[in-house]
Amino acid sequence: MDAKLHIMGRWMLWELKLDKDAAKN
Repeated sequence: MDAKLHIMGRWMLWELKLDKDAAKN
C-alpha cells in the first residue's frame, strides 16, 4: 500500500511537470 502511494505521488509530480512544460509552449 505504501509503495503504491509513493508511485502515485511520483506520477502526480510527473503530471504537474508535463503541465508546466505544456504551458510554456
